Amino acid sequence: MDWSSSFAKQACALALKLLLLTALSGCSEDGKAVIDPRESPKVDVQGSHPAIDPKLADKFRDLAPADWALRETHEAAALYDVRLASSSGGKPIVVRGAVLLDGRFERYLSPMTFSPSVIAREREEFGAVPEEYPKVDGFQAVVDSNSLGFDANRGIHRRSIKYFNRDQGVFCRGTSPGFLKCLWGNPQARLVLDFHSDHAVAALEYLKQNVFAE
Repeated sequence: MDWSSSFAKQACALALKLLLLTALSGCSEDGKAVIDPRESPKVDVQGSHPAIDPKLADKFRDLAPADWALRETHEAAALYDVRLASSSGGKPIVVRGAVLLDGRFERYLSPMTFSPSVIAREREEFGAVPEEYPKVDGFQAVVDSNSLGFDANRGIHRRSIKYFNRDQGVFCRGTSPGFLKCLWGNPQARLVLDFHSDHAVAALEYLKQNVFAE
């Protein structure tokens, strides 16, 4: 028996399971969860049920933007592929979208988290957003931590960061470099976009074009 081949297949299967279980947990590159992974939708990793429940598919399609591709349905959440603008090399950028019906992330949108007083205090404590971090017109950006470590590949320090547009009701938080989560909508149907900070400009531009009110 080819044990190396068997081990590789088992490792690949485990990696796919972990990917599904952390899809909405917002894990940073060092493995620390930005959002409590226990709040992620329960995913049937055993494959005993189809990823898309036909009874739920139509309901969730009506709640998500038309260009989102439905991938999984659960009683209180659905996962989507969201295609952003192509990268500079022409390769499509596909990130994860979600629709949540159970309010699991509402406390991360508390008025205190993005309140003017908190934002002002963070800017006073941590200073202006360094030039090496992405910025997009239409979004305020604020760093809300000291260095969380140095990313040698990108040559910059990792920090917790927020992007938001209060008037449009879009609030994003995560780490850069690392993963970010943007939320908008309402507690009864909260929409989510998860993406790596390398794609922050493309993701925020997508939100401007597809979410901001005319």
